[in-house]
Formats: sequence, C-alpha cells, structure tokens
Amino acid sequence: MEKCVGCLTPLQTGFFSKAEELSDSTYLCDPCSEKVRSAFKNMDLGNLVYFKGYTSFQVQELLVKEAQFQWFLRELAKTYHLTVSDTAMVTKLFTALADGESTVHAAGALYGNKRGILLATNRRLMFVGANSQIKLPESIDYKEIASTDFISINNQIKITTPETTLFFSGIMNQPEKFCSKIKQQIDQINNKGQGETRPSQNTNESSFFDILERLGNFRQNGIITDEEFAEQKSKLLERL
Repeated sequence: MEKCVGCLTPLQTGFFSKAEELSDSTYLCDPCSEKVRSAFKNMDLGNLVYFKGYTSFQVQELLVKEAQFQWFLRELAKTYHLTVSDTAMVTKLFTALADGESTVHAAGALYGNKRGILLATNRRLMFVGANSQIKLPESIDYKEIASTDFISINNQIKITTPETTLFFSGIMNQPEKFCSKIKQQIDQINNKGQGETRPSQNTNESSFFDILERLGNFRQNGIITDEEFAEQKSKLLERL
C-alpha cells in the first residue's frame, strides 16, 4: 500500500482515490495536498493546479516551508502581539529571511505615511508597508547603521545611516525595548567583526613562522644560501 509522502498515512490508490499523484509516481493525501496549495499561496508562487509537475522532494520542501511560515505567523501574533490582516506583508518578510536569520523583535509602525511591520532580525532591520507593490521589504544592514535613538514623542525610533535618517513612529509594542534590541544587535555585529580580525592576524603570524622554519631547513641543507634566506625573510616580514 502506498503512503503519503507528506505525513506517511497509508493511502488507497486507484480510480476512486482522492490522493494526488506526483511526477515520480508517489502520492499525497488530501490534507497534505491542501497544505501544499496553501504553501503556494503563502510563498507567493501563484495557484497550484497540477501536482504531476512536482516531485516528492519538491513537495516535502513546500510542506516544510508552509510549517515554517505558519510558525512565523504565530510568532508575530503571540510573541509580538501583531494583528495581521494583510498576510501579503508577512509573506514578503518570511520569503526575505535568509537561512539562519531569526526574529529579534517586531511591531506595527509608521514609516512616512505608510503603515506596516517593522521587523528586527539577528542580521538587519526590515520594513514592509501594507498594500505595497514592492516585492521585497525595505531593509537596512546593522553594519550600515551609525546610530539608533528612541524618541518618546510618538513612540519613535530614529535610525541614522551615513546616507540618510529614517523615522519609524507609532510603534505600539514596547518601542523603547525595540530600540534597545536594535542597539544590542548592532553591538553584537560590531564585536563579532572585531573578533574575526584577530584570528586572521594569528594565522598570518603562524604561517610566517612555518615558512621561516622551512627556509631555515633549506639553508641548513644547502638548498638556499644565507643571502637567499635573508632576502626571503625580508619579503615575509613585509607581508605582515
């Protein structure tokens, strides 16, 4: 008996079966078929009309994406108290998230005259407006932010970059905490960047001594002269 590739439920196949057949002769049960259709809609992929154009692997990936999307939607609602009537905004934010990118804080906000969602992740700040025709959210990498300030009037967060100053106002969900979270992420990114420069220096020093040791062995074995050793050592020192 065949099993659904989504939930492994045993399936009756044949003429009267409601199971959807995939391109690799595997099958999908009716509830999982609905989840895949929902995934197409939520991933902004259009309407799925023909299951036979997809393999079991592609369908399983879509089911995982749909589960992740529903979790992201619940997180915005329960953790950050966002009431989202325009699911297109959530779709744009979700599809823009990179692997390993996670939510730090989120809130409804005004940017100019546009109402939307302001989302802080562990990598950047993103904003998407309601009914916006833009496919992807507007985003600012934390490395580009020069300063972040909380202005209590209108619960406003001021973001300053070398090129411009942005104001997000009307933030309902803990605006001061939101500003603090952004600052924490900026500090973490900056500290990580500083930490990453040190190992490279140690690596350079380590490789310098390794090469110097080999050159010393070459000199002792008569492969290179004292003058050649001194010349190569001088070149190595210039690279540090």
